[in-house]
Amino acid sequence: MSVRGVIRLADWTIGPDRATDMPAPTRRIECTTCGRPSAPSPSQVVTDRWAIDHAARTGHRAFRELAAAFLRVSPAPGNPLRRKEGDR
Repeated sequence: MSVRGVIRLADWTIGPDRATDMPAPTRRIECTTCGRPSAPSPSQVVTDRWAIDHAARTGHRAFRELAAAFLRVSPAPGNPLRRKEGDR
């Protein structure tokens, strides 16, 4: 394996991967008392409603939110790699 080069102190950006085949970000809420999770959903209203209903049914009041999104790191303007990759 060879190293082509190292670029130090170059600017990068990170953000949503907007490729058309990437799924939308999802969130899930998990009860920290019993471990039961909500179904994954892109809607915060849906997962929050699940937590409220779960709390009403069980008395459990502590939850953890888990979110998943696909991200892409890209060379920022001024980074020499940006010219090689184009404006993806």
